[in-house]
Amino acid sequence: LAPDRSKLSKRIHGEEASLKNYREKGYLPEAIINFLALLGWHPAGDKEILSLEEIIESFELEKVQKGGAVLNIEKLSWLNAQYLKKVPLEESLRIIKELIEKNKKESWKISEEKAEKIALLLLERIQRWGEVKEIIERGELDYFFEKPSLKKESLKWKKDNDYQKALKHLHEASEIVENLEDNDYRANTLKEKLMAYAGDDLGSVLWPLRYALAGREKSPNPFTMAEILGKKETLNRWKEAIEILKS
Repeated sequence: LAPDRSKLSKRIHGEEASLKNYREKGYLPEAIINFLALLGWHPAGDKEILSLEEIIESFELEKVQKGGAVLNIEKLSWLNAQYLKKVPLEESLRIIKELIEKNKKESWKISEEKAEKIALLLLERIQRWGEVKEIIERGELDYFFEKPSLKKESLKWKKDNDYQKALKHLHEASEIVENLEDNDYRANTLKEKLMAYAGDDLGSVLWPLRYALAGREKSPNPFTMAEILGKKETLNRWKEAIEILKS
């Protein structure tokens, strides 16, 4: 059955009823087999990640439910994410980098090192390979390749009454980063230094740093973004944010 419990039909539900659609969206064959096996049937116990061999060994016709099984895409995506975790890291990064190269915008200039770091970031986020293309198409990686357009009102933390805190924190963070040696310029070091500075005022400190780098309300943490962007670009973007706040 379709998610609305109507009869699943290619004529009515289109690509939802097409196996080709799920392949193109980057679902793994093992995950699809596992998912289909659990539609209307479940082995004894709570185990849900089952190999084809385990499915064959434990399947019992008597345990198949009589009612129609509902297609649950969220469950399929969750299962697929579990199988992605089993793919060796080197292979996962290779696949994601190839997808970035295939779907990147013409204006993007991307080094092997930068592609590797972005691939690691995406690997933590995606549940299927096809999401890489979708993320790129939505413009959610644009800030790694071009300066974002910033709004002054968005640079301050929602709980702050004025722009003075954001201005102060951007100044202080810039000084901290400026004083870092190049070989210490890594996400974990940035996190250690900036979190120590922030203390209990995390939102007020980290929000303007993050927004100034991405120009988006939703983005990765500022430490990871700063490492990927590099020291020079990070400082330039924070400097630009400071000028906007002064205006």
